[in-house]
Amino acid sequence: MTGRMVRMACAASLAAAAVGIPQIAVAAAQPTRPAGAPHAERRAGQPRDRAHTAPHAQQARRAPRTEHPPSAEGDKALRFALQQIGKPYAWGAEGPDSFDCSGLTAGAWAYAGRPIPRTSQQQWRDLPHVPLDQLRPGDLVVYYADASHVALYAGEDTVVEALRPGTTVRMSPLAANPVLGAVRPDPGSPPLEGYVPPPPLRESQGGGLD
Repeated sequence: MTGRMVRMACAASLAAAAVGIPQIAVAAAQPTRPAGAPHAERRAGQPRDRAHTAPHAQQARRAPRTEHPPSAEGDKALRFALQQIGKPYAWGAEGPDSFDCSGLTAGAWAYAGRPIPRTSQQQWRDLPHVPLDQLRPGDLVVYYADASHVALYAGEDTVVEALRPGTTVRMSPLAANPVLGAVRPDPGSPPLEGYVPPPPLRESQGGGLD
């Protein structure tokens, strides 16, 4: 090999090394994505899949945000329902020792002096409907497309309900189950002035009604 050829080979090696050094530095500076991790840009660009959103989570966005005071009858019905907390669920039961869902709501409104239909389907069908953002304590919240469950609104996005066998009467979040809508047994009754909500009762508390 001539001197000229040696010089050309050395120059080519130096050029290749000069090009390779920054490439190696750039590659080393980039963070390594764990195997199987999604690309950030793909994750950010994907639309939200609403089909996987729980029905009760969608209903929660429609839950009431402004509290409206109950009527005198609604307040009385609520206080009756609260006094039943801790009693067992029994299908077809209307009290006084156990309740099903509509037995509790019908019993509460009977105690308030305004009898209503017995079953949840009848209550949904026959009583005046109200928007969820107009709920007031004592209104009835009806659940599922077939109106197979009903609870009594207690205020602050909670209900009193007798849910299913094996449970007791309890307070639950309004949107714990898929909400169908709400009805009001006393649409013409005026709201109470200076309403003070009753304190929630623990399951261990008993006692009669005032």
